[in-house]
Amino acid sequence: LRAQIKLGDRLTGEIDASFEARDQAVVRGAIASTIRQKRDVTIALLITGGLSIVFVLLTRRRLKRRHAEIEAISIRFSMATEAARAGVYELQEQGSKVWWSETMSALYGQTAPGFQPTLGEWLAMIHPADRAAARQAMDTALRERQQLHTHYRVVLPDGGVRHIESLAAAITGDSAASTRLVGIDLDVTERVTAEEREDRLQLQLREASRHAGI
Repeated sequence: LRAQIKLGDRLTGEIDASFEARDQAVVRGAIASTIRQKRDVTIALLITGGLSIVFVLLTRRRLKRRHAEIEAISIRFSMATEAARAGVYELQEQGSKVWWSETMSALYGQTAPGFQPTLGEWLAMIHPADRAAARQAMDTALRERQQLHTHYRVVLPDGGVRHIESLAAAITGDSAASTRLVGIDLDVTERVTAEEREDRLQLQLREASRHAGI
């Protein structure tokens, strides 16, 4: 019996030792796996961080270059509108908000820095005989989302009259309320004056020819 007990103790010890060795192997494997995962995660984070830095730097360079391009285009556009004596405007939110460029203010004889009129103030500058037609053309373009091409006179602060040709396009947003009218006003006073002078000359020539015939 004593021999059997010793044999049982030995076998039990061997079984315990095998279980312990297996547990240790599992633990070592888990630790090694955790270390590998941690290393892989660290490498992935480093790679991601590096790529993020590169992306941010490239994006900043691209944005700077794009900003410089936009600024250059803005300068060229400003010079072109000044040379053409043209003003740029935007009519927003069903005509309740108005934005004017500086050249637009100069075109209407408004010298106050940063002048931005309301729609009522803008219409008040238009000649009374042309005001209703100009307002109707704006409302129609916004409502029907179509292009605008109209001609009217404006009365300057000094009492002078300037002929304006207005061209605009309706830019549609998500709803009718977000439709904007973006356009450009051109000073065509010299052209209109030349046409009127030519009409007078033609009339004088016809009158002279008629008198000569008589």
